[in-house]
Amino acid sequence: MLGCNQYVRRDMYPADLEIKSDLEEWPETLSRGGSAIYSPLGECLAGPLWDQEGMLVADLDMQPSHAVNLT
Repeated sequence: MLGCNQYVRRDMYPADLEIKSDLEEWPETLSRGGSAIYSPLGECLAGPLWDQEGMLVADLDMQPSHAVNLT
């Protein structure tokens, strides 16, 4: 499972954004991120990645013997 959550700071918005002045009242970090990669069994393979930009990579075992039956 991939959990993709964006990391956003106020200064990442363009200077000509119409509501840029409204952002000054908001916290510096608008979204902390938290992206992560989990196995079908719930094991955390990478992340979560908080308060920074980045890329998560994980090796996945695609063997059918490890398939999870959800029925």
